[in-house]
Amino acid sequence: MKTKSQKSARPRLLTEIENMIQPSMPAREAVLGAENFVDPGSLFTGRYLVLLPESGGTSAKLKTLTDASGVSVASTGDFAEGWSGLDSLGGAEALFFSELGVAVVDAPPDKTQALMAAAGEESGQGIIVEPERYVFPIDERDYFRGYRDGVNDLTRRILNPGGSEPGSDLGGASQPAPAAMQVTWGLQAAKADVSSRNGAGVRVAVLDTGIDRQHPDFVGRAITSQSFVNGEDEQDVLGHGTHCIGTACGPRLVSAPNTPRYGIAWQAEIFVGKIFDRITRRAPDSRILAGIEAAMRQGCAVVSMSLGAPVSVNAPFNAVMEQAAARALAKGVLIIAAAGNDSRRPGDVRPVSHPANCPSIMAVAAVDSNMRVAPFSNGGLNPNGGKIDLAGPGVGVFSSWPMPTRYNTLSGTSMATPHVAGCAALHAQAGDLRGGALWARLLQTARALPLSSSDVGGGLVQAPL
Repeated sequence: MKTKSQKSARPRLLTEIENMIQPSMPAREAVLGAENFVDPGSLFTGRYLVLLPESGGTSAKLKTLTDASGVSVASTGDFAEGWSGLDSLGGAEALFFSELGVAVVDAPPDKTQALMAAAGEESGQGIIVEPERYVFPIDERDYFRGYRDGVNDLTRRILNPGGSEPGSDLGGASQPAPAAMQVTWGLQAAKADVSSRNGAGVRVAVLDTGIDRQHPDFVGRAITSQSFVNGEDEQDVLGHGTHCIGTACGPRLVSAPNTPRYGIAWQAEIFVGKIFDRITRRAPDSRILAGIEAAMRQGCAVVSMSLGAPVSVNAPFNAVMEQAAARALAKGVLIIAAAGNDSRRPGDVRPVSHPANCPSIMAVAAVDSNMRVAPFSNGGLNPNGGKIDLAGPGVGVFSSWPMPTRYNTLSGTSMATPHVAGCAALHAQAGDLRGGALWARLLQTARALPLSSSDVGGGLVQAPL
């Protein structure tokens, strides 16, 4: 266990990266007010992600890590039931994700400094060390509450020009089903409602806040789940995960009367990875890595991640996360992530969030039913990584919600992402495609939009006919 002095030590690399994102924060504070301002330091966990050389087996990689820093290491390959958290490592100071070749290190300052020194040497060890971030389910970032409320109001007015319905589009209040509609507008825009494919034989992973297994729309579905949050099962009490799973893989026939179809890959198998805890509503990067690795072991073709953390203009992508995603992609796993909701268009467009800004992760922007860029949707501003790849329906999206509410209407790039993930499952089934080939097919079949590629990438995602 760390001493108080060890906990307070702040390695120079962490301070430098915090300073790198600091310039974007004062303007955000002015917009939101001091009560909603987030200290950049709170975006980092104090642990480190370590990328180890791709060559060599697990034992060789572990030896490299131990020799470089002296840390004690546990491997995810040693956990028959899967890893559930750093507290379950039995005193080890690092966890090695054996499928990805990445470790998370939680060690005293002298060992982390030794690790960073080894990474800086020209010895050919090939070690990369970066601070671990926290990410958030994008529509639940309480420190952007003022901005979120503005988006709520805007979307309410779009969905209900008469102003008679007081529901919240992002907060979790009960929403009525779209009237006189058999299929949601998002499925219609993506042509998912007329696709001959259903996702059968394809497994889709959703890394989020879990799922409500008691929801009647998921009864009888092939669902595998794992919680990476200590002390919590996969039950979703926040709603965000259940909503995203509903869009990507919800049913063709909805259980409630007069309720539109809202799910795309309605016969796909579902892997639920719970990475967000119910108290802080955040997750460290290591839980993302754990979820990706579990999805790989489960044979998932698609990983959907409606999550992120803000980055500043010209900030680089996380090199460790990028290499992990590239290794997953090479093994046939397509990772799709939300571009982020930090913008206040038209005057303020923010960069694609972490980890969607990694080049090997497909970044998804949001459009409304009129094919306009959603005012909150981030843009491809950063030259080295951070581009938008595709757009999906992301304003006024109706989907499942934990019981007894049952359904809800939300907005965000969080809602656009599972539209792309669901369509990816249909393409994976249609062409027996995986990895880079599946990525290419999604881009080839996208609907061109008269908008900048920095806002919508290759266009609006389309399902196979």
